[in-house]
Amino acid sequence: MNPNISLIKIELKVPLCCQDCEETVRVQLGELEGVKDVNVDLSIQKVIVIGHNHIKLEPSTVLNSVKKVKNRAQLWIPSRII
Repeated sequence: MNPNISLIKIELKVPLCCQDCEETVRVQLGELEGVKDVNVDLSIQKVIVIGHNHIKLEPSTVLNSVKKVKNRAQLWIPSRII
């Protein structure tokens, strides 16, 4: 990995009731430029998005994208560069 390229980890609390909801969120986030990986923990309704920080992937952009399919989504904790 290029040491000059950093990643950002964005954690969201998203109401997910089933695997169809999970897949809907994965597809929605997968369309965002800069998203590298999406991890979903259905049991605690947590979505973790790993993206390329050099593309200026912002927590607000990710949140707004998820809200298109799950309007009660919110940031889990402050996101950070990793």
